[in-house]
Amino acid sequence: MNAMSTGFVSLMLLIYGTVLGSYFNVVGYRLTWWSHKSSRYSKCPQCRKRLTVSELIPVISYIMQKGRCQNCRMTISLVYPLIELLTGVLFVWSYLKVGWSEELIFYLLLISFSAIISVSDYWHYRIPNHFLLIFGPILVMLSPVSWQAALLGAGIQLIMLVIVMVCTKKESLGMGDVKLLILLGAIFGWKSSLWIVWWASVLALISFYKQYRGHQSHAEAKLPFGPYICLGAMIVLFTQ
Repeated sequence: MNAMSTGFVSLMLLIYGTVLGSYFNVVGYRLTWWSHKSSRYSKCPQCRKRLTVSELIPVISYIMQKGRCQNCRMTISLVYPLIELLTGVLFVWSYLKVGWSEELIFYLLLISFSAIISVSDYWHYRIPNHFLLIFGPILVMLSPVSWQAALLGAGIQLIMLVIVMVCTKKESLGMGDVKLLILLGAIFGWKSSLWIVWWASVLALISFYKQYRGHQSHAEAKLPFGPYICLGAMIVLFTQ
């Protein structure tokens, strides 16, 4: 494929990825049980104004509105444009790394899965079981690792997490985080999944330190670990 074709496909994937990223923001926010009470239309969470088409353009609308609702001037979370932009960029990176191949499907699905999980855990501190049960087996089947490596990866993650819980004598991680790590162990295999834990822990500690220095008390500091697990998975996915 020549440079012009590669550039065109990359541009299309960037646009497609950012649009999907906007959709993943909605899906992740409404993924939990109380989502059934949500409106079918996107609204400002503060003033409940229904968003117009111009306010729903991925990334661009955030910049044009200077990060605020046009009606009530409430600050819009930076999470929204970050998910949109990261999804688009990672879609392009996937294509540049593996080309137009079957493996690209695995990459795009894993990125989409990680984006939705991150949004859900960030806003609600929950990683719904039904979402893991639906998409987990699909990702495991599409994963390039062998079934032996998948079993070993999941098993080592489970053993390691049990040891952590026993040693700390408390539930240091939410059960959603535990299930996510076991699933990623099956998807990546044991070596790569250990790197995911390492990256997730480092990123989470940095974020927690910033919160702590921001005069937030230790008791108030509550950190969703799911987004950091997913970030760790993306780092490993694109560097291994």
